[in-house]
Amino acid sequence: MHARTLSRSEVKLVRWPAESARRARYRAMGVLRLLVVEGGVPAPVSPDIREDWVRPPIADADLRARMATLRAKAEAHWQPEIDPDGILRFAGRATTLSPTETDVLDCLIGRFGSVVSREELGDCLPERPSGASRNALDLHIMRLRRRIQPIGLVIRTLRGRGYLLDSVENLAAKEPNLNYVAPDGHPRQRFERRSGAGPRRAIPAAEVAKLRWSQRPMAAG
Repeated sequence: MHARTLSRSEVKLVRWPAESARRARYRAMGVLRLLVVEGGVPAPVSPDIREDWVRPPIADADLRARMATLRAKAEAHWQPEIDPDGILRFAGRATTLSPTETDVLDCLIGRFGSVVSREELGDCLPERPSGASRNALDLHIMRLRRRIQPIGLVIRTLRGRGYLLDSVENLAAKEPNLNYVAPDGHPRQRFERRSGAGPRRAIPAAEVAKLRWSQRPMAAG
């Protein structure tokens, strides 16, 4: 039986320190984690944007708010940004862009995850010679694809509509059967394991029930 894949927006509840091995496994996979800290145990200090903690007992509304906040922080981390020096940063990785690549990618980043028409992208090309805009745009898109793939971004062509900038993980979640191949020729299996095809799920009652502990000791996992 194959393990279910996890979407990037899914938050897993992990008892700490009882489930330290599970925490390490999820951290390696890039899964969002909300640590449930046992009574009397110091809260962990972690610089990981994908991790937060609570201490039971906690109201259901507070639990949902903490999970939503963790998702929001993680999503903000997954928004591409170009600094004034032309360095594209995404998910802790970076690559350098040429001035023209910066102009084109700025248009796509402004509509990250949405379609941008060829006409709009053509207007982003500075001082393009008359009659050469289509070939110039195709060339820049081809170069950009090679430039951004190593940091986990992809430019999709939607025939008759335009282009869409997305993350590899988002694409794998939307199209779970897609076998994305990196420039080095190796499938990005880590991205496939970390991605899922379903919508954001509600918090299962069984997981919420875990946090309705008061002063009782936790059961062994």
